[in-house]
Amino acid sequence: MPKKRVFSEQEASEIMQRAVRLQESSKTGDEYTPGVTLEELQRIAEEAGIDTRFLDKAVAGVDTEEKSTIGVFNLAEEFERVVEGEMDPEDFDKILHLVRRSGKGGMSQVGRTLTGMGNVGIHMVHVNIESRKGRTRINVRSSPFTAYFIALHGPLIGSVIALAALIETGRPWLGLAIALGLMAVGGSAFKSLVNAGKRAARRLTSQIVEVVEEEVDPLRDRMARASEAKTVESEQTETT
Repeated sequence: MPKKRVFSEQEASEIMQRAVRLQESSKTGDEYTPGVTLEELQRIAEEAGIDTRFLDKAVAGVDTEEKSTIGVFNLAEEFERVVEGEMDPEDFDKILHLVRRSGKGGMSQVGRTLTGMGNVGIHMVHVNIESRKGRTRINVRSSPFTAYFIALHGPLIGSVIALAALIETGRPWLGLAIALGLMAVGGSAFKSLVNAGKRAARRLTSQIVEVVEEEVDPLRDRMARASEAKTVESEQTETT
């Protein structure tokens, strides 16, 4: 009889995230509804034997701390939010006003998806908006490339040139000192710009959420009124 496999909490979380990505990229991805409601989280926690008190604390932490997914070497961060209600793709231009076109092709829209690279100030970001199945998912990821070219590329080239030139004149230690000094200044500026890019991506995420909520709220109200009117009409038909 095969042994019953038990996964750690971290493994379970990674498996669920991978399963979601696989479904989104599969042919049945259109059947997937982005986001999880609080009621669904509570049901999952109950089935997993997690005390709801800790679930409530975890949910509160998401709302207040706005945690993000950290990229490779902590040089990028990814922010994702899901808004109840579908944003009309014809209104995506209101999101485009928040993101300046970058030199990497800018943003493109395919059906109910808006995706591409753009700039917020001097910072490069990747944006992906999907509106389907009654919800709008917003994903914004910061990029360290602008920070590299502004702060680190010049000092890196300069340090190599200085080191090579001074080695030829028989002063390698001076060249090394200059190279280390340039890299220290460039590295400090690079780190500062990377962190500023993360903050810009966080702000952009919040701004996009506000735009989407402003667009879907009136639509949601109209749909609710239409549903209420249909219910009243149905009840009147039944009484007659």
